[in-house]
Amino acid sequence: MISYDNIDEFIMRLDNVKKTGNSYRCACPVHNGKDRNLLVNMKNNQVFAHCFVCDANTFEVAKELGIKSEQRDKLPVPRYTKDQRTFDRYMIELSEAQGVDTLSYSDRKKYRECKMRMDNFNQYMKQWMPN
Repeated sequence: MISYDNIDEFIMRLDNVKKTGNSYRCACPVHNGKDRNLLVNMKNNQVFAHCFVCDANTFEVAKELGIKSEQRDKLPVPRYTKDQRTFDRYMIELSEAQGVDTLSYSDRKKYRECKMRMDNFNQYMKQWMPN
């Protein structure tokens, strides 16, 4: 999550804003929505944004709005659950143990998808946590 401490700067750039309690509902600039599908609020003294249609996060909304931060060059960590990672790791190990060439077309396709997700996740993690 990008560190923003001023929600007013964030809100004034959005369209169709309506305050609901401590949060705001707005039109999402990422998918050019007209309805109030974007939720913006403060969590732990940081602006948090989430679109319920396109699943955009704070980083993507800020980039679309042209809001800069000291962390603007960092990529967001992809949504890749622990269960999905465990399944992918299991599929990769199983496929490589059986020999990828001997698998059916659909199993090779699943193997490639799992491998791609795992490789992408590892690349993002290297960018987030340099050694």
